[in-house]
Amino acid sequence: NKFNVAMKGLRYVVAAVVGLAAIFSVNEARAFGKGEMSVGLTGGFASYNESGYVSMNYQWECADHVRIAPEIGYIMSNDHKSGFMINGDVHFPFQLVRGFGIYPLAGIAFNNWHYNKHYYEETNRSRMGVNVGLGFDVYFTNFFKMSLQGRYSIMPQTSGVFVGLGLSYVF
Repeated sequence: NKFNVAMKGLRYVVAAVVGLAAIFSVNEARAFGKGEMSVGLTGGFASYNESGYVSMNYQWECADHVRIAPEIGYIMSNDHKSGFMINGDVHFPFQLVRGFGIYPLAGIAFNNWHYNKHYYEETNRSRMGVNVGLGFDVYFTNFFKMSLQGRYSIMPQTSGVFVGLGLSYVF
């Protein structure tokens, strides 16, 4: 099962992120806080069609422990399904140790799924829903961070898990 393989891989990625946090936490990595902004790319796994996805995101910490995080992305084709997604999430980041933090998240989701069962039979379905999830940030320097995020998008007929690893430029 592809989902079990992805979850096993996720455990290794989490272990690597925690290890990197321990290594780089002695760096002069930026502390979490109001005013921080970043742009980045994320790649990962989407469970609804058991495929990969890629997205771009912007993050702005508008207050201590409150970060606005819009995202736009493409879900690659598998099992005759591909998709386009837009997420408007709010993160609640907390620094655990210097250069490493955790954030629960909640937000809204829009997905447009394209179904192509045969060349002559194509349809699109758009769905709105909500996101809930958890993520981790590792700051390598004042200007570079890595994020590991898992979220569940709850929407009619197309709910699914999104697990992704992202790299962002912090400014």
